[in-house]
Amino acid sequence: MDGLFVHGVTEVMSTMDTAAQGLGYRLYVIKEGTVPLAGNIAHSVFFPGTMAVMTFMLLGAAVGLYIAACRQYRRRIAELTGRKPKSLTGWKLWRLKEIAQEIEYELTGENI
Repeated sequence: MDGLFVHGVTEVMSTMDTAAQGLGYRLYVIKEGTVPLAGNIAHSVFFPGTMAVMTFMLLGAAVGLYIAACRQYRRRIAELTGRKPKSLTGWKLWRLKEIAQEIEYELTGENI
């Protein structure tokens, strides 16, 4: 059988081919074989690296948001007291929130 050969693609003669032979034409219908979507993604060379980069990006974003929240409370404490917060407060967000609430309570006299 002469005609088109493509690796991985099946060649099927059309039923119209018999009618077109009388005119000197040969018609082909080319159908692709089934390809599973992302069938071997776990075995890909790029998968572990991509997952590592995504993990580090997510971790970096979380750390950035935590530091931004701590800086906000440290600024609030500095505004309320008029001086820099003690270095002992550190970067514990829950402790910074407690200190800010205690200072606000002392200034206003009511629990916020």
